[in-house]
Amino acid sequence: MTILPFMRKLTVGRLAVQDCLAEIQSSATLPPGFDDVALWRHVRHLTAQLEVEREESLEDYFSYFVRELDAFVRRNPTHAPSANFAQQVRARIDLYLDSQDSDPLNLDFVFRDVHRVVAELCSNLNIAPPGGVDFTVIPVWENRVGASKYYFVTGGTEVKRTREELTGDIFLVLQARDFDRDSYLATPYVLFHELLCHQVTSLRGAEEKDLFAEGWLDHVAHQVHISSMQGNGAAPESALPFRLAHMQEGEFAHKERIRSSDWRQLGKEMAAQLLSLLSEFVGEPREAETLGWRLSLMLSLATLADDERRDLILALRSGLKALIANQMYGKTSIQQDRLEEARDYGRACLQAYVDGGQDIQAFIDRVLRPA
Repeated sequence: MTILPFMRKLTVGRLAVQDCLAEIQSSATLPPGFDDVALWRHVRHLTAQLEVEREESLEDYFSYFVRELDAFVRRNPTHAPSANFAQQVRARIDLYLDSQDSDPLNLDFVFRDVHRVVAELCSNLNIAPPGGVDFTVIPVWENRVGASKYYFVTGGTEVKRTREELTGDIFLVLQARDFDRDSYLATPYVLFHELLCHQVTSLRGAEEKDLFAEGWLDHVAHQVHISSMQGNGAAPESALPFRLAHMQEGEFAHKERIRSSDWRQLGKEMAAQLLSLLSEFVGEPREAETLGWRLSLMLSLATLADDERRDLILALRSGLKALIANQMYGKTSIQQDRLEEARDYGRACLQAYVDGGQDIQAFIDRVLRPA
């Protein structure tokens, strides 16, 4: 995968400005009257010219970019966080271009790291890891219909099944006019979603109402993302250099995705409830987390029609909600019998999974075809 030169020009200067600004804001007091909106507007103006200036070399462009930024700061002191801001930006650009691991557009490196984490996790869970995957980055000029208002990167997966293995294509679409630091930092979460919700499982999840692939499994992908960035959980540790920033921005991107659909929200809530309740049967938090991830991925790999998988989640919902209500609020005299029945039902479903050798078919049968 090769990033087009104009895309690197378009984004690296922009990301360097945002990185330096974030660093200054976290460690120093900004000058009175500082106007970050005017600064960002000027940076956007400098990068917007690239649509017709693509022949310029990287070094020539970034020299021009820093000169123009420095001149802007000198003319408008209140629009910059420090007097030597342009020089700080130049140093950050050089860091990006000199180190592949720090280059924000070395998305091959990001993808390889996420793919490694998912492959190792699947191996640990005794689940077939993702097969051969082709990774592509597609820059576009026009914003996509239905795209996020805050993150200018989206993902997609095309699964290819052969006799030997499951392969596929994963692609990132970067909205070139607006791609920024937050969007870059959200890319690992987007890739975890594509690999765990679609590539490993071969679930399409194209419809907004797919509460399993786009809700339940997205919650699992988010958990794996957080665990790998923290480096002290059940997932293999990420090797990315900005893990804390990736984790924080991935959290925001996940919340925005879930808020976009009531069905996604329902799927996420049910996954969160079931995974948290596993700790009732498994005392060690990391083991409970691992069991929950394996259960979720095994459900995705089970031979179920989409409507059966949806019915399974909705059936679980009634039992688990009653189980949780009982744990939180205690029994009520009016609905005691129904609550007791639903509580035992939810408990039995989980017990079948934990004590039954993690037999996914037994779990499905208990939920969809209770005796």
